[in-house]
Order: sequence, then structure tokens, then C-alpha cells
Amino acid sequence: MKSAVLDLGTNTFHLLAVNIQPDGSMEMLEKKQYVVKLGEGTINSGIISERAFERGILAFAAMSHSCTQLGIPMHKVSAFATSGIRSASNGKAFIDTIFEYTGVCIRIISGDEEAAYIFEGVKQTVSIPENYLVMDIGGGSVEFIIGRGGDMLWRESFMLGAARLRDKFHQSEPINPNDTLALENHLAEALGPLQEALKIHPCKILVGAAGSFETLLLLSKNRFGENLSMELDIPQYKNIHAALLDSTPSQRMAMPGIISFRIEMIVVASILVNYVMNNCGINQLIASKYSLKEGVLGRVTN
Repeated sequence: MKSAVLDLGTNTFHLLAVNIQPDGSMEMLEKKQYVVKLGEGTINSGIISERAFERGILAFAAMSHSCTQLGIPMHKVSAFATSGIRSASNGKAFIDTIFEYTGVCIRIISGDEEAAYIFEGVKQTVSIPENYLVMDIGGGSVEFIIGRGGDMLWRESFMLGAARLRDKFHQSEPINPNDTLALENHLAEALGPLQEALKIHPCKILVGAAGSFETLLLLSKNRFGENLSMELDIPQYKNIHAALLDSTPSQRMAMPGIISFRIEMIVVASILVNYVMNNCGINQLIASKYSLKEGVLGRVTN
């Protein structure tokens, strides 16, 4: 049985299409991402600009066409939108326009649902018998989940996505140390609920999901040598973080492991990771291969 997930994120739209075998395993048919930057220039104003609106419609049309070409009927496609659309004043207009042109009904999921789906994806590839903290950095929001084995103990979504943080704090290249400090102070204030949850469920392991952590892992492997592990050595990560803080866009472009559309966001994303590492008792960092898309697909196919 063929099935697909269309993930309408703030920075990128994702297509994940699979063929589900009789034993429940998934054969990858297609995996694509489309850079749309729905929040470009307006992420903290709560609106999708006209140009971003158009980019999003064109990207969705391309994704739906790919599904048709793969022979996947639209009733086998799960399409959902996250922070960039759910927080925009014209987010519903965007969804309505897609329905008008394609007939596809997109579901806007809440931050709470997003966190739950992320955990569903992560636990397919990570099995840790002790408490661990899951972190997924999107463009519009960041989700934190505390898990133990396959059980979810706590979850919350915060309006601290990389696009929002970059728009507000990353005003110079390289980023000004005062802006870094202002961002860290903002995180200290905003992440109070996370700190309270960690008092109840202490964690030493951080499991990073989605693209920012994939980028940090690739940077580490390219700088310090290839390995088969999904774990990031902490001193090596700190070395990479320092290099990112001191980098310009052209310097980041030259770093093996950073794909072009992550050049703008990776600095504030790393500041966010570094803050959590330093302030939440973390001493181990693992990157998960699966996250939101795989979690949604797992729920749909079970």
C-alpha cells in the first residue's frame, strides 16, 4: 500500500512517500523538501507575505503532482501544517487556497499534537530506558518532549523556532555577542516550563530531531571524521558551535555539511541547542533519524 505525508513547515515543505509492505516495513518511494520560507521578513508579525504565499502554493502543487505521479491517491495522503501557518493571520486563507486549487484538505495541527507526532517518530529509532529530552527545532516553533523508553512523560511547544529567533536576534554577521546574550536571556525567560518539567523528570540525554541536528551531525563528521554513530561528541559540538558563532554566511556556505537553506538559521539553532546543553543538565547528545513526518506516517499506517 502506498501512502504519503505532506508536511507544511515554516521554512520548508516536505514530501515523504512510502510503500508499506505486508510485514509493516516501509519502502521509500520519494523524499523531497521545498524551501518556501513562509515567514521570511514577517514571521514575528504573524502574516504570510504575498511572495511567500505564492511560493507555498507552488510548492504544494509540486508535491501533490509528485503523489499523482507515484500513483498515490489523495485519500492516502496526510497533509498537515505547523507553526508558520497556524500562527499566521492569513494561514486559513492559505489552506483554503490550496483546497481550491488541489482539492486537498490540509489539517493545521496544534503545537501539542506536533510534539506528540515528533515523539512517535523519534521512538521508532531511539530506545532509551532512562529519561531523555527530545528537541525538534522548526522554523516557527521548537518542541520539547520528555520520554522514558516508549512512554511520553511531558511535552510542550514553544514559539522559539529558528526563523523567529533569527528575525529578532541575528542582526549582524557574524552574530554580535550582545545579540547572543540577548537571545540566551530570552530563552531563559521563555523556557521556564521546561525547567520545571526537568525538576520532576531530570534528563541527561538530549535527542535532537529534524534538520538542525542532522546539520550539526554532518558538520561534526566532516570536521572530525566519519563514523556510523548518530551521537555527537560534546567537545566536538562545542567546537562547531564556536565556529558557527564566529562565521559569516559565505564561511558557513564553505563548511561541508551545511546545505544552502540552513545557512541562515543554523547559528540561532545552535545557540538554542547550546543553551539547553548548558542549562538542562545534559551530558549526551544524540541525533534521531526520524521526527515529525515519520511520526505522522506511523500513526496513519497503524
